Amino acid sequence: MKTKRMFWWLPACLIVFITACHDDDSPVSTKGDYFTPSIPQGSLTITGENLPEGKSLLGCGYDITGAYLSDKSVRKDIIDIAKIDPDRITSIRGTIGTNGIYYAGNNAHDFLKNIMEEKEFTSLNGSNDLFFCGTFLDNNSFKNAYDYSAQYSFAMEISSMQMVIRRLMTLNTRWENCLTDEFKQALENETPQRIIDLYGTHILVTVRQGCWAQYFYRSIVTDNADKKALSCIMGLRDYLSNISEPQDGTGKNFGGSVNAIFHGGDPGKLPTPNSFNLSAWNLSFTDENGTSLTDLYGKDLIPIYDVVSDTDKKQQLKESVATYIRNRQFHMLPTAPIIQITDGKCYRFFTAYEEITDQTSSCNVIGSIYTEPITGTTPVYIISTVNGDRLSLSPENGRILGYIHTEQGNATSTLYEISNGINFAYTSEYKSSYGEKEDWEPTGTRFYIPRTAFE
Repeated sequence: MKTKRMFWWLPACLIVFITACHDDDSPVSTKGDYFTPSIPQGSLTITGENLPEGKSLLGCGYDITGAYLSDKSVRKDIIDIAKIDPDRITSIRGTIGTNGIYYAGNNAHDFLKNIMEEKEFTSLNGSNDLFFCGTFLDNNSFKNAYDYSAQYSFAMEISSMQMVIRRLMTLNTRWENCLTDEFKQALENETPQRIIDLYGTHILVTVRQGCWAQYFYRSIVTDNADKKALSCIMGLRDYLSNISEPQDGTGKNFGGSVNAIFHGGDPGKLPTPNSFNLSAWNLSFTDENGTSLTDLYGKDLIPIYDVVSDTDKKQQLKESVATYIRNRQFHMLPTAPIIQITDGKCYRFFTAYEEITDQTSSCNVIGSIYTEPITGTTPVYIISTVNGDRLSLSPENGRILGYIHTEQGNATSTLYEISNGINFAYTSEYKSSYGEKEDWEPTGTRFYIPRTAFE
């Protein structure tokens, strides 16, 4: 399907490139073509999370700043269910499967906002603080802040098997009569911050427990801003449908990677990247190992300080919770992709899809760049002629494309400048010659761009 579609629009793109890069009276170049490769395809990682078997999470503490729905966000018991009138607890047991629930955002912040909006979460005390920042901050797949910087879009698919739903009626509840003895002791002896460390920021008053699979996708999307999130979801779906041989540049997505997390079930039955078969894991579900949270809404939680009767301690804990959430916010590094359009000879470069005047043209992503100066960077300029664009560290009547590192290091990737004597191109490949006729050669100029996160 994808190959067939490409043959329909490729000739039109070539015409656009040629007329855009050459005067009508210019002689046709006899130089060979060279197509700079896109950034590499990302990897598939697989992990599992399990809570203690048979564990009911009703009344447990929960850290709202942790990764969304992560078992690691569950904290110690706050409500002693044994002290609650059974008539105030409803319980539904059964098997309810859900597939294809998606969340997506143009960037990391938008992704978390999408979850909060869809699940009706409201920031505390009228702030704009985001919940679930641990989705990025605590993710082992992200080595540093660059790995969730502004150039990346994110999508998540959730498939779950719910086995039990339990709700605690909170209206007119006298919380001081149903707190665990340990939590009461903590209120007497511990600092507010220590209480948050032990018990989290909220309390689970509705739980949906079972087993579920999460597919968390990151890519660079070349699309208009109002379409990026949907294109990212499509990239995730394409990735999962071709998981044995994921394709570079799937649709409008480049460098896509997936972190698959399996919650509950038998951890010994997880699939592997080389054999992604879920049958054994699906058949391993039991009431005992199906204890993970499978869904979460804003109404399923109450703030931890709501159950504190002492006015002063309540206010202290409320302020500490707000501070804790604020301190877990994160800044997105100002990055953008280097998008190129080429016919194999003439190259044009952009940092936003909206800058491309002919959006029917084929494009790919060859690296990334900072959109603002940061420590250790220098401007890189783009000089446009009829023969294409050339990058330079000197202004030379050019415009700033962005900012790159001044020196090579662990945080950099290298773009090598090459030329056929007329045109210039930039590639991550290091060779003595390039192109079908091997008439493209290195000029000796190198640009140290931000490290490609997929390396």
